[in-house]
Amino acid sequence: TTTPLLSDVGDAITGAAFKCDDPSSTYSKWAETYDDDSFNVLKFDSPYACRDHLLAYWPTHLDSVQVLDVGCGTGAVARLVVDALHDTERRVVDFHGFDLTPEMLDVAKRRGDYDTLRQWSVSAAPWPIDDDSKDLAACNGVLIYVAPELAVLDEFTRVVKAGGHAVLMFRDDNVAAWQPHVDQLERDRKWKLVEVSESRDNFPGSPNKDNDPAITYRIYVFQILRDRSPAAA
Repeated sequence: TTTPLLSDVGDAITGAAFKCDDPSSTYSKWAETYDDDSFNVLKFDSPYACRDHLLAYWPTHLDSVQVLDVGCGTGAVARLVVDALHDTERRVVDFHGFDLTPEMLDVAKRRGDYDTLRQWSVSAAPWPIDDDSKDLAACNGVLIYVAPELAVLDEFTRVVKAGGHAVLMFRDDNVAAWQPHVDQLERDRKWKLVEVSESRDNFPGSPNKDNDPAITYRIYVFQILRDRSPAAA
């Protein structure tokens, strides 16, 4: 069996530990080979963990489930979730995604799992999403490219309904930069941390595994506390 190889752009970004000054430009070049590189070669782990945590907090009592995929890329998380849902659950879920890179969004659109897709930067708060309009939000693999600002995390507490959940992936080498903002939102009672996963290797298939330290991550799940309804005002 032939060992699958990374594309040239996949090899370059993997060698840089997925850090780059212009992620949109880099990912625009990577869009068409991104899924093959990520899943067949690198064995990208965190999309599966995001899926599992979304399903663990899935609001099964609702007639309509609205899910926001923040920095959705090619739509891998939505596809994994859809594939895991029962037919009755699929009929009542709407996925909404946004991402900075048009070429990645083109791939996501072809998948057909999203009701709405929009080009938008995670850093550009406020997001073009209505208050209290989503039951769940996911953000996988994006925050490493975003300047750690309170306003970004606060958007999750704005757009997700009270009682809903935000499922965020933080790299272990980046979470300390976000921690003060995570803590501030807890002090402000806008969300509460309800689960942190174990640390996992995000790319166990990396060709550079023997020479470079593993890129590890954890999934953080927050329950949204803020209630913006008129009755609560």
